[in-house]
Amino acid sequence: MKFTPNRPSFLNARDGILSADQNLNAGANRCAIWTVFARHGMGVSAVGNDGTTHTAATDLPTDCGGTCTFSINPTSASYAAAGGTGSVTVTAGAGCDWTAVSNSSFISITSGSSGSGNGTVSYSVSNNTGTSSRNGTMTIAGLSFTVTQAGTGGGGCTNLISNPGFETGLPPWVTSGQVSRSTGAYPHSGVAYAIINGVNSSSGTLYQTVTIPSGCANLSFWLNITSSEATGAAVYDRLFIEVRSTAGTLLATLATFSNQNEGTAGVYVLTGPYNLNSFAGQTVRIQFRGTNDITLPTSFRVDDVSVQ
Repeated sequence: MKFTPNRPSFLNARDGILSADQNLNAGANRCAIWTVFARHGMGVSAVGNDGTTHTAATDLPTDCGGTCTFSINPTSASYAAAGGTGSVTVTAGAGCDWTAVSNSSFISITSGSSGSGNGTVSYSVSNNTGTSSRNGTMTIAGLSFTVTQAGTGGGGCTNLISNPGFETGLPPWVTSGQVSRSTGAYPHSGVAYAIINGVNSSSGTLYQTVTIPSGCANLSFWLNITSSEATGAAVYDRLFIEVRSTAGTLLATLATFSNQNEGTAGVYVLTGPYNLNSFAGQTVRIQFRGTNDITLPTSFRVDDVSVQ
């Protein structure tokens, strides 16, 4: 008769064998047992009734030679001179230990400084009584989380961007190509946001013209990228963050994002700040420019843009 998996599941059988080895042999064969099951997709991160995720043969507990993987979200944040609080979500492989270390004098970890597997690090940013911005980095499992705190600047800086969250439409933003305003399900705040691209074989630009003063010249915005491209696929679709002259000449590319930066729809990441002090005294375009190739489109959602 052909063997058909049923309850107890293969995963339960795996755990039973591990338990028996622990009771009878003090776990002497533990790593060998894990290796056998990992080869059949039932390693330490296998899920489901019978472990049908087919993970790699190296999917072992860390003490058996398994490899830990980590990611954090978001990767940066910024606060005004009064400071603020926030949290970082840590995603870690099963059994992977991580530690958060603050390397800045004005970032304080308030909870979750270490853990095993997934977790959250909460932090606070102290008041900056100086006159210039200060940057700090908190390291989580070897990954850098950057906090930027704006200086007081003699009373603070106002946002140079008009209609930063697209709440009143698109103007004074200037658009061309595949750019739209949406009041759909995925705003960062308010009810509206801009979508660049989102369809195959498309390109689109979104820009606003501002005059950059001395100081108070940092660009930041909230970005959410979703894509039909496979996770880990090559770069096919791109978003360029640019500074251009009023005539459209490229002056600087501040950052480039792609389908490889995709996340969950509606889960925005605070992006920046990008220093614009080299353009002080100039009137320039702050531009978002996207390109998509012929298949599997990527959507670049932009909200709450700030230059201050």
